[in-house]
Amino acid sequence: MNAARLLDLYDRVADTPDAIDRLRRFVIDLAVRGKLVEQDPTDEPASELAALIRAVRVVRNSNLPDSWCHTRVGEILDFRYGKGLKVSERMDAGPVPVYGSNGIVGYTDEPLTTRPSVIVGRKGSAGALNKCDRSSWTTDVAYFVEAPRFFDLDFLYLSLVAVDLKHLAKGVKPGLSRSDAYRQTISVPPLAEQHRIVVKVSELVALCDQLEETRAEREDIRDRLTKANLARLTAPDTDEPTFRGHARFAIHALPALTARADQVKYLRQAILSLAVRGKLVEQDPADEPASELLEQIAVKKAQLLK
Repeated sequence: MNAARLLDLYDRVADTPDAIDRLRRFVIDLAVRGKLVEQDPTDEPASELAALIRAVRVVRNSNLPDSWCHTRVGEILDFRYGKGLKVSERMDAGPVPVYGSNGIVGYTDEPLTTRPSVIVGRKGSAGALNKCDRSSWTTDVAYFVEAPRFFDLDFLYLSLVAVDLKHLAKGVKPGLSRSDAYRQTISVPPLAEQHRIVVKVSELVALCDQLEETRAEREDIRDRLTKANLARLTAPDTDEPTFRGHARFAIHALPALTARADQVKYLRQAILSLAVRGKLVEQDPADEPASELLEQIAVKKAQLLK
């Protein structure tokens, strides 16, 4: 996978609302399946990796490179419970970040762990992930997963993103059970390959960020053009020939100016405005004039008041 290939995929889904999210997900999916970078035969073989992991049930997977190991999350990772820390004991700044279920909620002086960790939301934002490459404190609404020596922290984070722990959340106030997380499967490539994968993912995700920024600018222009076009179409002082020209342009540009569902509301408002001003259909000279209709209404109203 390279930048050119990613741009080609983006062209295919560019107009879908979740195009960038789908691309990011695709990149991560390739990363954790050994499809993003080439394998290096000089990397440690699977047998050495398995010995390093020392998991009870490390298995081979035919869909993965030969140098990778595959096992259950619970065999190689420990989701450790966080510990409560009162709000009064937290600081606005300090050496140790304090993590809740979805990010930093303060700072403290003493760490709960000194090792790089991935913080996993347990209650509320269940399954949400945050990465900390230094000492940290995790509160009791989250787990912290210390990176084992056979895992690069960034690759561990990508692997847990791919597991998609959020879909395991249960309950009215969503909660994530360790036992459910432990039953999921995870793959471990050689450490050297993990480093190469992280570099490639960073490169492609940065490209996704650029595409997202460009897309936001494009959609802003589309919004302004849509509003300007429909405002011109519904202007009250437009003569008939000019109105027809505006209407032809609006119909021709309609697919491009209403690509998103939320843009359709502007079109709906314009149609209603034209309808109540007699601009939507042609008038038929055989129709009774409005003056006669008003006279009939006045007669019926007078009869009702007698």
